[in-house]
Amino acid sequence: AAAPRYLTAPVKYANINATIEETGTVIPVDEVSVGTQVSGTIATLSVDYNSIVHKGETLATLDPTSFEAATTQANAALNAADATAGAAAASADPSAASIRSADATAMQAQANTNAAVAAVGKAQAQVALSHATILRDQDLLSKGYISQSQMDTDTAANSANIADLRSATAALAAARAQAVAAAAQRDATVQQHNASTFQASAATAQSQAAQGQAQQANYNLSKATITSPIDGIVVSRAVSVGQTVAASFSTPTLFVIASSLKDMEVDVSVSEADVGPLKSG
Repeated sequence: AAAPRYLTAPVKYANINATIEETGTVIPVDEVSVGTQVSGTIATLSVDYNSIVHKGETLATLDPTSFEAATTQANAALNAADATAGAAAASADPSAASIRSADATAMQAQANTNAAVAAVGKAQAQVALSHATILRDQDLLSKGYISQSQMDTDTAANSANIADLRSATAALAAARAQAVAAAAQRDATVQQHNASTFQASAATAQSQAAQGQAQQANYNLSKATITSPIDGIVVSRAVSVGQTVAASFSTPTLFVIASSLKDMEVDVSVSEADVGPLKSG
């Protein structure tokens, strides 16, 4: 019983088959991960595993309460900013008209000053003429060529010319003071107009910022409805109703949709020791 036993066979050609067994996952060739750009609580689910979906179809919705409140607040802030910008622009327009009026007043005051300067020059010429006349009259009176009444008339005329010169000088001083006041008023009006313009620009910028915030709020509200980006089949669902998803630092994956289950592939890891001996065919 302990003797060896032999199996004999004739020598011939045959095939030696080597089989390698590995474990892997069958996955679609083309699949899309669907996430959410905003954080919130899952309010409804419209699809499940193996659901056939179409592009734009609603997959799930987030609780829209906070998004609707933010949208209402942003739109109210936008309306307030638009009203402020409109009021600032309306106040800037009259200030421009005030500048034109101040310019006209300043020009009129300068014209009055120029006229006063001319009046002073004329009065000075009259005084010089009447003073020269008196000097001639004194010489002629001493020689008996004119009467005393002529001398008195010319003296009175000189006194009147001196009074006119004083009046013209006073008028010139008043005209210059008015010109200075008109110029100061114009400068103040220009500064007020610049301030109104700056306020209008700031109000416009605030309105644009409020518009951006309103657009962001409306965008977040629209993203509370999660839709399918492609036509396909739901192969994975990672959330349930009532679950909170946070999209603060990364986009969480809610669904995985395969465009088609006709094209599949197997994802396996094969040992290098098994791969080495293999050759084509």
